Amino acid sequence: MSDFWATLAFQELVKFRVSAYNTNGWGQASSVNTDGARVRTVPRFMNPVVRDAATNDQQMFVYWSQLESLADMGDSEIISYGLEWDNGSSQSVWTPLQGYMSNQLLTEFISQDVTRGTAYSFRLQSRNVYGWGAYSSITLIAAAGIPA
Repeated sequence: MSDFWATLAFQELVKFRVSAYNTNGWGQASSVNTDGARVRTVPRFMNPVVRDAATNDQQMFVYWSQLESLADMGDSEIISYGLEWDNGSSQSVWTPLQGYMSNQLLTEFISQDVTRGTAYSFRLQSRNVYGWGAYSSITLIAAAGIPA
């Protein structure tokens, strides 16, 4: 068996021909595979978390948009989103909230374990069959209602 090493671009079409070698020499090369294979990766980025208008000083409501472009998804369907927050500690200690233990495709989160007036940082990842992608940008949300 031989290894093949090359620098390939995302979604680049890869086609191969192969031939075998034994004590009698090289066999005839196969025809080029007609289907090829495309280079796929983990998701390239994730949309940031958005504060829902229902957020108040007792509970946080956040949501996010699903990735829609196959290129952004790494050319593979998203199977889970992983939401984290800093738990208001201001020490950047990230705590998983949902999505890491199972393949959940929820796009919202509600927490009632908040302190009035505290600002919480949220970040989000998405996962496909190739693994977890990069985190979204951080969204800072205060546990407070919208001023009247």
